[in-house]
Amino acid sequence: MLDPQPHAKGPPRPDPKRPSYAEAARTLLAGSRHGVLATSDARGYPYTSVVELLPLEGGDALFLLSDLAEHTKNLKRDPKASLLVATDLESERVLAQARLSLIGVLEPEPDPALLPAYLELHPSAAAYSGFADFHRYRLRPQRAFYIGGFGRMGWVDAEAYRRAEPDPLRRAAPAILAHMNGDHAHNLVAYARALVGVSWAARATMLGLDRYGFDLEVRGGADEEERVKTVRLAFERPVNDPRGVRDEMVRLAAAARAALGA
Repeated sequence: MLDPQPHAKGPPRPDPKRPSYAEAARTLLAGSRHGVLATSDARGYPYTSVVELLPLEGGDALFLLSDLAEHTKNLKRDPKASLLVATDLESERVLAQARLSLIGVLEPEPDPALLPAYLELHPSAAAYSGFADFHRYRLRPQRAFYIGGFGRMGWVDAEAYRRAEPDPLRRAAPAILAHMNGDHAHNLVAYARALVGVSWAARATMLGLDRYGFDLEVRGGADEEERVKTVRLAFERPVNDPRGVRDEMVRLAAAARAALGA
């Protein structure tokens, strides 16, 4: 969750550091297995299709496409294409979800050494990967447009996109969120009350986590007048592994207890 939220009333605090658009874009692609590919048909109209993909080092994406597919016919006429990937297109709040459009050129990929990794991610593709009409293609992004939710979006140029790295916690984050929300919900409420100034917090849910910090959805008040706020807490320094996250959570818990006089 990357939507910036103002802090509660109280002493001014610096905005907690968040992933840049380039870092968020690279992270979203790195965790994607499929997307929507857009090419131009013979009359110049956009044509979209669902595709499987393999994220590559450096931010490119690999596809296994059939010569018989309409999108392949289109890209042979015009290799310019765009790829849309998103966190959850089935969400009831789909417009609040992160998504990424990569715009670039889709070209044949000559290196067969990339195929095993593709098949490891998409085992069912082994049934047709050896067919004569299937070939590897690589999308080389020339720019990207990242949307992190309502009000947080922007263009990323090719240099910034390639220079950025995916978040090192992307694979561990789901388990950490489940652990914190399931076993340490009381600490999350304490963080919100003591460290962000949301004195009315009664419940808190960790929504997202990255190397710079995490986002909380805070709720409180009566059901008919429930208050909801999203806040950001920053780590003291960027962390690269679950052990570093644990150390930061312990530090924040101690700070919250001290602030609350517990």
